[in-house]
Amino acid sequence: MFKEVNPKQSFPKLEKEIINFWKENDTFKKSISSREGGEIFNFYDGPPFATGTPHYGHILAGTIKDVIPRYQTMLGKKVDRKFGWDCHGLPIENIVEKKLQISGKDDIEKKIGVYDFNENCRANVFGYVDEWKKTVERMGRWVDMEDDYKTMDNGFMESVWWVFKTIYDKGLIYEGNKIVPYCPRCTTPLSNFEVNQGYKDKQSKTVTVKFKVKGSESKYILAWTTTPWTLYSNLGLAVGEDILYSEVLDNKTGETYILASEKIKDYYKVESDYKIVREYKGNCLVGIEYEPLFNDFVVQLKDLNLDFGTNIKLGQNSYKVVLGHHVSTETGTGIVHIAPAYGEDDFVIGEKEGLGFVAHIDDRGRTFNLLTNNDIFVFDFNDLVIEELKKLKLSVNISTINHSYPHCWRCDTPLIYRGISAWYVAVEKIRDKMIENNKKINWNPEEIKTGRFGKWVENARDWNISRNRYWGSAIPVWQSEDKKEEICIGSIKELYELNLDFGQIYKKEEKYFYTKTNKEIDLHKHFVDEILIKNPKTGNTLKRIPEVLDCWFESGAMPYASVHYPFENTDNFKFPGDFISEGLDQTRGWFYTLLILGTALFDNTPFLNCVVSGIILASDGKKMSKSLKNYTDPNILMDKYGADAMRFYLMNSPVVEAQDLRFSDAGVEEVIKKVILPLWNTYSFFTTYANIDNFTPNKGNIYYIRHGQTDNNKNGIVNGGDDDIDLNQTGIDETISLAKSLASSGIKFDVIISSPMKRTVHTANLIKNHLNYDVEIVENEAFREQLFGEFKGMSHEEIKQKYGCKTDRELTVVYRNNKLEGILDFSKKVIDGYKSLEEKYAGKNILIISHGGVFRPINQYLNDLTLEQAFYEVPGVKNSKLYKLPNYKKSNLLDKWIIGELNLLTGNVSNALDNYKLNHATRDIIKFMDNLTNWYVRRSRKRFWGEEMTKDKKEAYETLYEVLVEVSKIIAPYMPFISEKIYKELTKNESVHLELFSNKNPGFIFDDLIKNTSVVQEIIALGFQARANAKIRVRQPLKYIKITQKLDTYFEDIIKDELNVKEILNFKENEIPSQICKPNAKLIGPKFGQNVKFIISQAKQGNFKLLDNGNVLVGEFELLKEEFELEFVVNGELDNTLELIESSNGKIVSLSTEINDELLLEGYARDIVRHIQESRKEADYKVDDRIVVGLTSENPILKDILNKFGSYIEKETLSKIDTLDNFDLEKELEVEDLKISLRLKR
Repeated sequence: MFKEVNPKQSFPKLEKEIINFWKENDTFKKSISSREGGEIFNFYDGPPFATGTPHYGHILAGTIKDVIPRYQTMLGKKVDRKFGWDCHGLPIENIVEKKLQISGKDDIEKKIGVYDFNENCRANVFGYVDEWKKTVERMGRWVDMEDDYKTMDNGFMESVWWVFKTIYDKGLIYEGNKIVPYCPRCTTPLSNFEVNQGYKDKQSKTVTVKFKVKGSESKYILAWTTTPWTLYSNLGLAVGEDILYSEVLDNKTGETYILASEKIKDYYKVESDYKIVREYKGNCLVGIEYEPLFNDFVVQLKDLNLDFGTNIKLGQNSYKVVLGHHVSTETGTGIVHIAPAYGEDDFVIGEKEGLGFVAHIDDRGRTFNLLTNNDIFVFDFNDLVIEELKKLKLSVNISTINHSYPHCWRCDTPLIYRGISAWYVAVEKIRDKMIENNKKINWNPEEIKTGRFGKWVENARDWNISRNRYWGSAIPVWQSEDKKEEICIGSIKELYELNLDFGQIYKKEEKYFYTKTNKEIDLHKHFVDEILIKNPKTGNTLKRIPEVLDCWFESGAMPYASVHYPFENTDNFKFPGDFISEGLDQTRGWFYTLLILGTALFDNTPFLNCVVSGIILASDGKKMSKSLKNYTDPNILMDKYGADAMRFYLMNSPVVEAQDLRFSDAGVEEVIKKVILPLWNTYSFFTTYANIDNFTPNKGNIYYIRHGQTDNNKNGIVNGGDDDIDLNQTGIDETISLAKSLASSGIKFDVIISSPMKRTVHTANLIKNHLNYDVEIVENEAFREQLFGEFKGMSHEEIKQKYGCKTDRELTVVYRNNKLEGILDFSKKVIDGYKSLEEKYAGKNILIISHGGVFRPINQYLNDLTLEQAFYEVPGVKNSKLYKLPNYKKSNLLDKWIIGELNLLTGNVSNALDNYKLNHATRDIIKFMDNLTNWYVRRSRKRFWGEEMTKDKKEAYETLYEVLVEVSKIIAPYMPFISEKIYKELTKNESVHLELFSNKNPGFIFDDLIKNTSVVQEIIALGFQARANAKIRVRQPLKYIKITQKLDTYFEDIIKDELNVKEILNFKENEIPSQICKPNAKLIGPKFGQNVKFIISQAKQGNFKLLDNGNVLVGEFELLKEEFELEFVVNGELDNTLELIESSNGKIVSLSTEINDELLLEGYARDIVRHIQESRKEADYKVDDRIVVGLTSENPILKDILNKFGSYIEKETLSKIDTLDNFDLEKELEVEDLKISLRLKR
């Protein structure tokens, strides 16, 4: 007996019960330990910060990271899933600054102190860990959050040091002075990809400035800038070599201005206001000198000798016009002001042209204002600069623009570009290798490889990895005071050995401790800054540099640092990773840093497969916002609909292909309606009737493996029963891989039956040797491959050529006449042997290891196929794959069809998940669920209603049981809760997540059956459409339907039953309707003008295409739905019969709409049956309860209905029609225009 199923099950409640079951039974841990010895699937889990609660983006990423590992586990692989936490960097520091009510470097160092600040950071890293754990558990994700990795752990940081030193020793890390994006609030430089994460719209004051040409009275060069504060550092003006420039005389001021010719009209709206004096290319301007804007600024700044980190150095070409490769005429004047201290391009030009360097901004983004003798923030300085320009009459145009501007990705402060000394990874040196390594990655979606990520890698620049901050991995570089001596350290042991002379560290039992505190060593800045080392070459003392590492460096080192490589786990370290997944933004972040470090360390890609997800927006298309209240909290949503529904909704959306998703609660609810409820109702239907009939599934299963590959297989040569060759190396390797999967699968074989040939016996022994239990191998002659005699050593093509066969099917005759062993004798031998196994090992798990040819007679027997069908219509089995055979014979075509669809689904889902296309699999699952519930179960219902357990009824039970068990395995990665519940209750096995994912069995996919069923379904859909257009209810029988396809009686009977028609007719050749389009000339005339005649002519000839949106395409012209009508014609004439015609995908149906008296009565009878069935449910009767029905009406037609169709009504409703005075239920019915009183009694 199966456990009774609640048809009104609360799925959130079910999920919580399953979570408790998993906890109590350690199911997650078992899913890993049970795969011990199996192939390792290496999954890298990128570390999030625990500084906030998980949102939909985290749930999306977590679901992807759960689906793939669950699937890979079901392939028999061992998938360790270790959660990780990002602990360092600005995200934590900013939180602590707010908590301590401090801001900036001075407050940290002077008010709090670095030690206390860092310890506060350590204490605040895991503010929301409990919320994370609850959400991760509730969403059904399996990941180890106990033995997690933390980027602040000593082991992790030591591995980061090893990564740094390894790259350093390769000459790929250097210290250099460059212009870098810089956050004045956080007082630290940022990397170029961090900058890309923080662009926001910003209003900026712009000014066009007049630079006076030296030695002239009134000639000026015009330059436009959005950063007026940099003008105090101006040392040059850049022009484009091939840009055309003009000297323009201003008729109002009498001054002459130099600017790009095409920009003149941006400054002069009236032509009479100016006169072009002369024109020349940009290279003619090079070398012109101009006067500094603020003559005394540099001198005064130098004389003040302020502690502002100022750097004043004029060059030989200061205040001259130079060429600039970046100059364009898109904005401004076509002339760019150059401040080498505050722009990347400016710095390059300044170095090249000898312009010099003037820096006047300190590390807090403040400058000294000579006007007021105090310091002022850089962006506040803009207004003062503009006012000064006005006073000096050096401004031409002042305006405000709204533009995209880089902000700090953590504190939202606008960035500046500033010259600073920093440490870099020399990415440009390895860029070509990175490009090659990117080609090895399977990206999903594929366009990321050459698009967003590929383009970024092609333009990769050296990576700034140092941060002038506090809470992070200390950069392991020690330098002498004069910076001439430098040592990079790659381990704690190395640090200890170089510190021996100072005695600040001691060693005890393989651990290292600080002498000062007697505490185990900690590699954070506030500890290691005190540690001194001795240069073994010079004997000089070295001190650590003050910077810490960019936390993205730690994330990129995660594959090594998370397992403390190479200090531990060297034996089981696997690189590269098989799979990673994060959002699209990580193409500029984690994906990128992984590739840099993987290439730098091992010259290899760090991961092989990557799923890139998009952004989840609110349903209104805006960013999800708590303040806007434009989304439902994910935990509330899971408690309403369940995590399964939310997971499936996300995985079925374009967001798993890096596209945006407007998240909709209704979309989650739709999953309940279309997938979960239909599956649950099917499960409920099965258990209800199975319990009524005391159905018990057949015990024991038969599995089939075709031996591993041989050289004959490889070369396409017939591998006969008289060709006793052994496995090749590929065959051995594939078999061992399969054996490891079987050993960890939980399947226990009672016996292995092997063909007596070398290749099968070798396969059998390889498998037996890897199983963790003993099992007998029995060699059985019945499963030897067919003896090929004269065909030995030939390929199929050679045999066909020798015997004049044009198709594979014709080989049947050749093999039938095989003198050594004809195909008929061979098939009989195999089938007899199989029947003998079924009888001898009834209820046991049998593994048959045999040949490709042997499988075909077995399939012939199990599916009642002809010899030709088994050998030449159904695909064969592959080497070293496990196939589960049905433990019952199938003769009903409906069962064969659903098993075929099931195998197609298995193959499609496997293919999709093997290729990391998550939403391809979900589409197939949705389609299958519709086929299962709305076709197979609905059309099979009557098979379950009979009182006796007939052969057909038993097959229906076995089939539906098999389908439900297999479907629960197929959906398990996506919907782990409902799949677990159904599988456990049906099989009594421990967990679906400990099972093996089934292989598609091509021998059980009947193409013609599936194709014809699909055709029939389309015909039925057209028939229903015709009924709807005619407003004729489905229960009203009709005379006939005409179709164009010739179908077997089996399929015609289905159409008659579904469409409730009495006869199927075929169109005669001269009767086949064609569809024409009649455009409305008045409507399309103004729209298409002279093309109207062409459109009307083509449309009436049928030369148009009906589009998915309901419009039609005539040639290149699209007509809207309201601009045309569609009609059918026969031989050019409009069809005006009593028939409705519909068409789709080349299929045309014509439905008779004439209803005679007998059809009318039958229609009433069918509606009465429906009402009685619904009333049975209202009365809470069981499905097998027999009842008495009373039917009365003032309309005499009821008597005619009962006389003609009374026995039909009784049979369909398990009832007897009689007069009822006592009853359980009474109600009034309306069937069309017929009013009936209904009474029921059990």
